[in-house]
Amino acid sequence: MSIKKIAERAEVGICTVSRYLNTPERVAEKTARRIRQAMDELGFELSPNRPGPKSGNRVGIRTGKIVIAIVGPTPPQEVTKRPIFAKFFNLMQFNLHCRQLSHSVVHIEPGKEFPEGINRNTCDGVILFGDPADPAEFARLEEHLAGLPAVYTITGAHREQHNFDLVCCNNGRVGILAAEYLYCRGHRQAVAFTHDLENADYLERIATFNNRAIELGMRVEQITIRAEHRFESERRRFRRLAEWYNVPELTYATGLFFPADWHLLGCCLEFARRGIDLDRLDMIGCDSDPDIRRYFEPYPASIDLRYDVLGQETVAQLLRRINGDKSPERREIFLDPLLVPKEYEYEH
Repeated sequence: MSIKKIAERAEVGICTVSRYLNTPERVAEKTARRIRQAMDELGFELSPNRPGPKSGNRVGIRTGKIVIAIVGPTPPQEVTKRPIFAKFFNLMQFNLHCRQLSHSVVHIEPGKEFPEGINRNTCDGVILFGDPADPAEFARLEEHLAGLPAVYTITGAHREQHNFDLVCCNNGRVGILAAEYLYCRGHRQAVAFTHDLENADYLERIATFNNRAIELGMRVEQITIRAEHRFESERRRFRRLAEWYNVPELTYATGLFFPADWHLLGCCLEFARRGIDLDRLDMIGCDSDPDIRRYFEPYPASIDLRYDVLGQETVAQLLRRINGDKSPERREIFLDPLLVPKEYEYEH
């Protein structure tokens, strides 16, 4: 299939499609999304023998291989099983493929030997994401990866504990956007739900939501899973959150914030089992996950963390380092999240 058909379907020029395939970070976000959608609809797949970008973009490439390393005790199959992470993972792989780069996925477990293949003889650079749990693990990572270009992505929760380049969402903005959204819709009481006490990004979203809501003069109640329940199944934890919300002192507050869309879905299933009218609730989640939101009609508000752009920027920053950027100062790129209002607001 020629890129001419993709250009026609996406309503852009052929040169724009070519630029996207070689250097996607140079294409506007909305245009890039149209091109990706056109490629999906047409079933377009890149040929592994496609000519790569001009040599100027690959001056530091030696092996043509990038390692994607999932850091922490959680195995890769658990990390990537959630749809939104699978989406990010696929987009990052696509961006590597566009540049004629192969990749492998490894798991770096705290305190254990590093997997084979993470050295200058076998790869050109490393993309890191995950939560190592133990802060001391960052020092071990930096020592092992010394001299090898590396970028940490997705989360900035531990940025004070390492010196890797960082490409992530401006996570603190999530709670602020959610609080301002509910306030502008007339809510003066709100409830924030915390399902996971171990996830630093979720906790930061809740904290910034609470702070901004209080600044706006809102009253905020927080329903948090207790420490003694943190090892229970996810369904049981959602059940507890729903039980704690379903009392007269709290159900009067219909503006609800969840730090992830799948938390919102889990709680809604339990709300429905208790006879709580979902139509009277004004909810906002995070991730703008289409695989979660399709269960709602109309779908609730959410915050888009822009994982598609995150994948592009992560690969682009790694290539800057591979191609000769020797600046001793680490580079931090924070992408501002975007508000996605309730569905019916697009219809009126």
